[in-house]
Amino acid sequence: MLLGHGGLLASRSLGLARGATLPYPRQRRQLSGSGGGPLDRLGDLVRARVGIKEDDGMYGTGLGEGPGLSEGSPLLNWNLEEIKTSPGLGFGFSAGGLLFPYFVGNAVALKRLGLVNSETVFAGSSAGSLISACLVCDLEADELMDNLLRMYRQLREEGTIGNVRSVVETYAHMVFPEDVHVLASGRLNVSVVQCSTRKPFLRSVYVNEFESKDDLVQALLTSSHVPLYMNTRVTSTFRGQTCVDGGLGENFIPRPPCEEPVTICCFPDLPFECDIAPGKYSECPISMSRMLQYAALPPQEEKIIELFEMGCTDVLDWATHTTRGGGQGQPS
Repeated sequence: MLLGHGGLLASRSLGLARGATLPYPRQRRQLSGSGGGPLDRLGDLVRARVGIKEDDGMYGTGLGEGPGLSEGSPLLNWNLEEIKTSPGLGFGFSAGGLLFPYFVGNAVALKRLGLVNSETVFAGSSAGSLISACLVCDLEADELMDNLLRMYRQLREEGTIGNVRSVVETYAHMVFPEDVHVLASGRLNVSVVQCSTRKPFLRSVYVNEFESKDDLVQALLTSSHVPLYMNTRVTSTFRGQTCVDGGLGENFIPRPPCEEPVTICCFPDLPFECDIAPGKYSECPISMSRMLQYAALPPQEEKIIELFEMGCTDVLDWATHTTRGGGQGQPS
């Protein structure tokens, strides 16, 4: 359903070789702690291998203590069906655990192709909600990769079980701007699953308005709450509701509320329809069993780079396939 976006994609130079750049100059923010250490050098290697320039950017509490709404706060949308459909392209990112580097590669490529702007809408489950938030608030690719490498190193050193939530929360507050909730409201649709003692016991819902930065961060953490993994609890509490990971319901690969939705999954060979995924247009270099391992346990830095590059490549493959098809429909 790319509705004539074949011409747009062609005009964005999709025939160019992988790694070629489409410049979109932005003012670069100074990275804290940037120095010449191994992580910085690794970040330079990543940027060099995929052609990211120095001025490039991407458009981008404990369990049971989720914040409530302040008195007099506006009614918040929970159901995607009630959300107005936006014109143009939008992107939905699947659940993915610690396969987040793949999504970072997707995001860099989508931005480089000029397919993300200040009005693009997103939907995300679990890790997919995190990358969607990064795109909404225009985090720069180098800043995001540097912090990602540091976060995964910390998880490798400290362990994951029962520790992931606090580490992710710390980095989320560190990298997101103070007005992220303003930037995200109306554009970011975070999938969570509400739990109930009555039927339906599990109900997939969306949050797309946010009262504060912490309210948004808590929504992302709730969407990412894999039972017994994030902090050893089965459920999370968000806005007074008992919830679990947004990918555990029907929105494992959420569809954004727009005229031309593009869905992205970080796992290969799943029985779900999606537009972009490992192995969709070319052979996936990593087995499904290994991808599942990386989703649960933080991969080493060389594998982070490989996942990142694979995410870039898969977007280019999708875009090239769509362009060659004349833009008459999304890749099947």
